[in-house]
Amino acid sequence: EKKRQRLLAEVDETTSDWRVELMLSDISEKNKAKLSAWMGYKNLVKSVDVSTVPDINWPAKPEV
Repeated sequence: EKKRQRLLAEVDETTSDWRVELMLSDISEKNKAKLSAWMGYKNLVKSVDVSTVPDINWPAKPEV
């Protein structure tokens, strides 16, 4: 669970500027695509079954 929380925090840190740009309607298509990929990754991380420790298959991070 600690790793999940660390990965989710990383997603939030990575996407924070893009989310602000989106709210201000000032986001480029490139950054919108990156934001979408990272949010999809976040959903995958949230759905990981951590009860299978140590055999957890974490999703791959999107390309930045």
